[in-house]
This record gives sequence, structure tokens and C-alpha cells, in this order.
Amino acid sequence: MTRLPQMERVIDYPFTAAKSAMMDLYLIKECRFYIGMLSGILDLAMLFQRPMLVVNMCSWLLAFPPKQSDLGLFKHVYSKKLKRFLSPFEWPQLAWGGHSSFSPEEEYEFHENTPEELRAVVAEYLDRPENWKHSPLQKEFNALRINGARELLCSEFNPGDNFADMLARYRLASRLESVQGALGAGFLERTQERHMNAPTQTRSLAN
Repeated sequence: MTRLPQMERVIDYPFTAAKSAMMDLYLIKECRFYIGMLSGILDLAMLFQRPMLVVNMCSWLLAFPPKQSDLGLFKHVYSKKLKRFLSPFEWPQLAWGGHSSFSPEEEYEFHENTPEELRAVVAEYLDRPENWKHSPLQKEFNALRINGARELLCSEFNPGDNFADMLARYRLASRLESVQGALGAGFLERTQERHMNAPTQTRSLAN
């Protein structure tokens, strides 16, 4: 792990004397909100019911932001076949949508969220009014996600192994209707605009 540069009001916790397993738990339990990726420590934030931002997401099915106020950001996915970045609204329509990892020889490339995107979604999260509600685009994607997952539930997950098939279906179904979060509104707006206006051949994430 690389040390952070000196910044005002920032504590580089891993390099302090306070670093410990117990303090890890305490900080997650007491944090104002949690920012993280799809890794094991995310489960602790969920266990403690902390408000959260889930960034650099690579799956539209599992580990979606759980609570209504939680937000997420997808990684940017470049299709080598189509020679363009995919819109988040295309994710649930593709065969790989239920998976979270790919080998280099496969058709897609993943690009992490930019610092500007991370800054924007944090500002969106902190600046929301008390009567905040999901935007039309957020509602549209959530409906698309649920419908896409329901279609997957109609297909075989593990042919020939009834127990494994049932387990996979339950794992998906239990995470389908229970999660109520959304992707960042600004992220959806910008990626949709880029999708509509960007040249087909580009790999640039710049606006």
C-alpha cells in the first residue's frame, strides 16, 4: 500500500499506530458513509448497515447498492467487437452481465472510474436534499436490471445439478428484490450522453 501525500484533514490510517483489526471494525461501524469496491470488506459495511457508495462495480446483479439511499458506479466496459464503450443500460442485455471477472482474451475491457467521477458521485451523495428521490434515469435502469435478472432466473444455471441450480437461483433472487439503491444520477446522465454522442471508434473517457 502506498502512502498518501500530505493533505489537510486526511488521516492516512494504515500508517498510524492506531491501525488494528478492532479499529478497522470500529471505523466502518461509525463512519458517516462507506466508500468501497466489490471486495470482502464491503460485507462489513453492509452488516453494520452503513450508508455506502460502491464504486468500480463490475457486476449489475450481485452486490448492487443495497439501501434506497446508497449509490454506485459501474466500471467502463469497452467492447472490442463493437469498438466502443457500452452504456450501463446495455449491461443487463448481454450474456456476460451476470459475471464479475473476465480473462484478457475475452471480448471486453474494464476501465476504472476516473477521479472526476469519484469526486462527482461523492458530491452528489453529500449534497442531496432530505426529500431526495431517484431520478427518472435511475428508476429506468433499476427496472431494466430487475427485468433482466428475472429473465436469467428462467434459464438454467447449473444443468444436471439440481441443488447447485437451486442455490444459484436463490442467491440471485434474494439479491434482486431486496436491494433498493441506484447508480449515481450524474454518472448515468454523463454515460448516456457520451454513448449517444461519442464517435463509434473512441476509447476515450473524456467528455
